[in-house]
Amino acid sequence: MAPLKSTKNEQRLQAAIDPRVQHAHAAQVNVTVRVFSMLLLDASHHASKRRSRDRAPETPDLLEISNVENNDVSQHEPGQKVLEREYFLLRVLHAWKSQRLDLADHFFQCMSKVKIPDCPESRLLCIKVADLCYEMAKAQCRAKDISTALKWSERGFAVLERCEDEDFGQEAVELRLSIAVALVLPILRLRVLTKQNHVDAGEVSEVLQRLVRLAMLTEDNFTIVMQTLRKAEQISTEPALHALRLFICDRLLPEVKSAQARDPQVMEWLEKTIITYILFVTGGNDFASGKQASDVKDLLDKVEQASGASLSTKATHAAQTLIWKATGGSDEDTPIACCRLLQHPIFERAGHINKARIGRRLMRISLKQNDLPAVREALYNMPSTSQADPATAYLAFKTALQSDDQELATNSLKTIVKNTTEDPAYLYAAVLDAQQSKMKLMALASLKALIDQKPPGIQMATLLRCTARLLMAEADLPNQDINAIAEEVVAIFEMAAKSINEIRKLPEDQLRSEMLWWSKNAYNLTLRFCPSVHPDFTSRMMSVCLTFLDHIPKHAGLMHEIELTKRKLLCLFLSTTAKIILARSNSENNNNNEESLQYYLQALTNIQTFKSCATTLSPEDQDPTTNAHTFSILKYELESILHLHRWHDLPSSLQSCIDFTPVTTRWDTLADIIIILHPQLTSSSSSSELLLTLLQKIINETWKSDERKSMSKVARWLRFTLTFSLEEKNNNDDFALKLLGQAAIMAEKGARGKQEVYPDAELRWLASRGFNHGIDLISGNPGGGGGGGGGEEAEKWMGAALEVARWVDDEGQLHKALYDSREEVRERVKRMGRDLL
Repeated sequence: MAPLKSTKNEQRLQAAIDPRVQHAHAAQVNVTVRVFSMLLLDASHHASKRRSRDRAPETPDLLEISNVENNDVSQHEPGQKVLEREYFLLRVLHAWKSQRLDLADHFFQCMSKVKIPDCPESRLLCIKVADLCYEMAKAQCRAKDISTALKWSERGFAVLERCEDEDFGQEAVELRLSIAVALVLPILRLRVLTKQNHVDAGEVSEVLQRLVRLAMLTEDNFTIVMQTLRKAEQISTEPALHALRLFICDRLLPEVKSAQARDPQVMEWLEKTIITYILFVTGGNDFASGKQASDVKDLLDKVEQASGASLSTKATHAAQTLIWKATGGSDEDTPIACCRLLQHPIFERAGHINKARIGRRLMRISLKQNDLPAVREALYNMPSTSQADPATAYLAFKTALQSDDQELATNSLKTIVKNTTEDPAYLYAAVLDAQQSKMKLMALASLKALIDQKPPGIQMATLLRCTARLLMAEADLPNQDINAIAEEVVAIFEMAAKSINEIRKLPEDQLRSEMLWWSKNAYNLTLRFCPSVHPDFTSRMMSVCLTFLDHIPKHAGLMHEIELTKRKLLCLFLSTTAKIILARSNSENNNNNEESLQYYLQALTNIQTFKSCATTLSPEDQDPTTNAHTFSILKYELESILHLHRWHDLPSSLQSCIDFTPVTTRWDTLADIIIILHPQLTSSSSSSELLLTLLQKIINETWKSDERKSMSKVARWLRFTLTFSLEEKNNNDDFALKLLGQAAIMAEKGARGKQEVYPDAELRWLASRGFNHGIDLISGNPGGGGGGGGGEEAEKWMGAALEVARWVDDEGQLHKALYDSREEVRERVKRMGRDLL
């Protein structure tokens, strides 16, 4: 058989026995070898015998190669790894030539995953990889695709960096130098531009951008880039800023987002570039006017979003210091955007002290701009510890005054008071601001806090007096809430009364002036507002007035002792009247009965003081006003005793009413008190005689007044007195019989026209009640009517009843009916007496 020509199968066989392939892993070429063996066997059957004899010995060798179990494959692994990397390198080259850079990136990543041991073949392969990366970078740079060129340059440089210099030949050294030239050229060009008289900002910007795009991220290159940008900033700020921003956004932030996101070196570079950017921005005058603050904020937003973390404490302090100094002018000239920049989330590690300073400055600027929502936002964004600072609380207090926020003002004032025990400067400022605002209640609260704190060197009386004058002036304004003003005034006067020990330390002349001023104004204000304010204010103000009156030094000048006593009596009278009014109003509500009794008890204390003070006046010194007040006080005393059930005080009170001779003829209130509280009075029998005597005096004094309109009241009181005396267990029939006779006399005078006519209904009631009482006496007489005492008393009562009925205007009908009834009673009594005999 003719010899076979060279075929593709033979070429594959030649390739199979190529020494370069023998290093491959046997397991991966097992199938191929077996195929070749079968081809050889098949070819041997069709070839000449001689050729078959020549080829036959090769078959066992191939079969031996395909025997994996008896073959040591570890010796072929380095060669196989090199082949794999060369394969992927060729695929990268093919993808690049095919304009498929995405596939080139993919195959480069695949090649990077193939790990090969250190050997001569691997070193040569590194040079091939670096050379291909360099060629691709040059091509992309010519195509103006700087970012892609930079990426492939860094890849080539990184491959060379992983190998030792002594392992490379001259070719590798030249290749590394060629890659580094791409970084050096922009720097040299920039230096040339800086030496020119007229610098083209556009060219500088282009050179800087090329520099930051081509620079590989190593420590030395980073230092060179930053130094170059610093020199460029001294020539033209805008190109340097633009290049630095490009360096941060396009070079460093992608590194932060990559797999090595938390590389400390990258984060350190990022912080340095941010601080440098802020340094460049704040170095000019435009930042203070707020034009570039938005650019800085935008950059910080991008950094914060990409890194997801805040700057370190050191970097935060440096950045905030630069911004703070750039806006170090007055608050009026500082844009609010610059201050808000200091509160960026990326500065989270600023510390409580710096956050408080920044927040307070933002609050001051917003207050001057009258932007109250911004002030509140700055306040509540501060840490809680910073909000408790007195300087912060003072700004919050001013905000509350402008916005009329009672709750915020109160809380802020409490914080100021709590944290200014040594230096009351903020408290003084709060007092002044409150007095100038519309929230006068806060002025009062701040003054009270100032008094409670008692800082050294303060004139309490002067401060309180100024505040009192301010409130009194406000009371003169129209359409004012008089009760609200009264509350403020009373509170001021009460604070002054509590500080009286401090006032007493003043010299005697100044002390006298202070006491007279406070007592006189308390007295005048009470008389002025007494008819229109709540009684509690009157009572409290009078207590204050009495306190100052009691501390007026002797020889008080124009104020005579008698006038001083009369003023005290008037204050006590007004205070007692207010207490009685409060007690009556609370007694109407059963839920406040205890409070009502407390008011009555306080009134009783004032009454005792009044009576004691009144005894110092002679009868000549008591004018009609004092006399009328004394009579009212006696009535208040009786009312208080009855409500408090202090029956042991009732006799002395009743005796005081009996002994007192008023100039007034108005007994109505006293009589009404006894009538209304009659159920409680009956429980005390020890005072019945005094009570009846007082009622008799009321009736007599009212009847003597000769007032035409008083007879109806007298008739009512007489009826009540008669009923009360008959219900008593102390046998007051004689007193009641006298009342019945007195009623007959009054009716007679009225019928004859000498005085007001006695009410006809009252006469009918008296006649019927008296006659029935006589019948009751007969019925209750055990001995019947046979001359016993009961019968005589009954005859007196029936006779008195007939006398009263005589003056009833009914043409004698009631008189005749009672007369007939008396005769019938007499007849029955006689029959009963005979039956008993």
